[in-house]
This record gives sequence, structure tokens and C-alpha cells, in this order.
Amino acid sequence: MKLSAFIYSPYGYTGEQTPRAALIGFNGNWYDPPGGTYALGQGYRYYSPAPMRFYSPDHLSPFGKGGYNAYAYCACDPLNFRDDTGQHRTFARLQHFWESQSRQPIQQVAPRTIKPAVQAIANRPLKASAPALALKTRKKTVSFNLQPQTHRYPAEPIADMKFREKEIQSLSIYIEAFRKRIKRKKRMLNELNDPSTLHFALSQGFDENRYNIEKLKLAV
Repeated sequence: MKLSAFIYSPYGYTGEQTPRAALIGFNGNWYDPPGGTYALGQGYRYYSPAPMRFYSPDHLSPFGKGGYNAYAYCACDPLNFRDDTGQHRTFARLQHFWESQSRQPIQQVAPRTIKPAVQAIANRPLKASAPALALKTRKKTVSFNLQPQTHRYPAEPIADMKFREKEIQSLSIYIEAFRKRIKRKKRMLNELNDPSTLHFALSQGFDENRYNIEKLKLAV
């Protein structure tokens, strides 16, 4: 018995190697191999998984006036976005919030009535007390602490000491290499100053001017 997997994406697309005939596919509907579409809504509208679009809009479509914009109406993210017009997307939850707010009835509260004596007391101006007047007329002042404060951390001296030790080690290594370089150049310069070396160079075809230039390079 040969088994073949039938795979399709949320938009109904399937692989070319998968047989589609007589199989229930996208959205639980039958696939039409000649047209390459799904007959949705009991054949009322056709959906093509290749462009991911409906062939024609209708009043049963959940996308309103989106029409041909079908699955691109929400940037392929129908959980977070929606687009009822097919022109721009909006947040689905935000739109649901405004819709729920607009559906709430406006509650009207009847004005409260109070007795005339209470109304007279409420309308009487209050006398301000001395502390209240002082608090009202007091100006706000801002002061800064001009004394600098220094904070030292326990680990800071140790880290600084280790850094300086590394610098000293690097400097000592550089000085030792520089000394070796000077000794090597001095030894080569002494060999070139030997008259026998000059006679040997001339016998090998070297020019005396070139010989003197090499001596100057070692002397620098």
C-alpha cells in the first residue's frame, strides 16, 4: 500500500508532487485540478491558492470591499491586522476596541438636588488661614551641594596595579628587543667597516657607493 502525504499551507498551496484530485484540501473543501481552485461557499466563489486571492468578491466574503485584495489585505497576518476596504491595514484588536466602545450606550445621570441651606453653605467663600497663605506665597528655592565627593571602590586599586604591571612587562619586552636590534646592527656595521669586507664586496661586483649607502642605513 503506497502512502502519499498531502501538505498545504494556510493559504491552500500544495507541492507539485502531491496528488490533489479527490482530496479534501484548503478549508476542508474539494480541490478542482482543472481550474486549480477551491470552490468555496458551496461553489459560490472560487479561491486560487497560487495568487492567494478570490477570483471575485461577493457579499459573503469576510473582507467587505477588499475584493481582489483577499489575503494580502492584512499583510498576511490575519491575527493582528485587518483591512475591510482593501486600501490600508489596521490593528484588529484596536478596531475591535473602538467598535466595542461605540456600542456601549451613553449613560445619563440625573442631577443631584440638595437642600437650600446646604447650597448656601457650599457657596460661602472660605477664609484662608495664615499657614495656607504662607504656603501659597512661599517661593521655591533650589540649592546644590558644591562640596565635591570622591568615592573609591575596593577593587579599583587592585585593577589599576595589575594594569600598570602589564604595562611595565610590555615595556621591558620592547626594551630588550630594541637592545638586541642595536647589537645586531652594530655588529653588522663593524663588519662593513672592516677593509677586508670592502675588498670582498668589490671583488663580487658591488659598487662602492652602494656599499657606503648600506653602511649609512645601519648607522641610523
